[in-house]
Amino acid sequence: MSLPSLRDNAYDLLIDTAIWQTALYMPKMIADINPKMTLGFNKPGWLKPYDINIQFDHINNHVKNIYRAVLDYLKVETVDGLNYEIFYPERIDAEIHQSGMFSADEHNILINIYASHADRDLSEQQLNELIGAIVRHNAATNIVVLDHKGALEQASLHPAKLYRVPSLYHAFAAVKKSDCVITPDTAVVHISAAYNKALVGIYQDSLKNNQLWSSGYSNGHQIFSDEFVFKNDGRLVEKIS
Repeated sequence: MSLPSLRDNAYDLLIDTAIWQTALYMPKMIADINPKMTLGFNKPGWLKPYDINIQFDHINNHVKNIYRAVLDYLKVETVDGLNYEIFYPERIDAEIHQSGMFSADEHNILINIYASHADRDLSEQQLNELIGAIVRHNAATNIVVLDHKGALEQASLHPAKLYRVPSLYHAFAAVKKSDCVITPDTAVVHISAAYNKALVGIYQDSLKNNQLWSSGYSNGHQIFSDEFVFKNDGRLVEKIS
């Protein structure tokens, strides 16, 4: 959809949820769309395109509270709080079932070693150490390793199962079928939150992000790496297990 067509929609309110820097293109985009009012967060007073400015403390607030602040400003009441909702085609659940990856009789643990930045990826050695630690703790556990990159080999992960997840929808369904999720990726953290799964989220120890991108629910747990690059953290598996 082009900016001229957006302008034709005559929006009453445009909401910019960015809480740090304002993208250089935003003032022009706002002018092109020409909403009646524009709401932003933590904007300097000289940034005139914003009619409403909400101060947001990202050190002490979860990312969901950005949306709560918008709803509060609009005086929209939420009965059950703010919960994630995920929708995907029903056939995906059937495909996950047919894959044979998940057990109806054992505790299913889902491991994802990839994050949005390579410095937060786990190494294959850490993955194998983690699988070994889980099996030693409970040999009856069914371990599934997500691999959207196609970079891992099943033979090296025994007794875990390697699931080369074909789409984000399948990742949603895989989390839904799991009992526990281990991941360094905050997207998978928040998918786990949607299904209230037991979670171990692996984080860099950064004051800027620790609360903002935390799991945000009681069943989700954070551990922090001693190293900026997770692969260099020799104690990471010990912390998880």
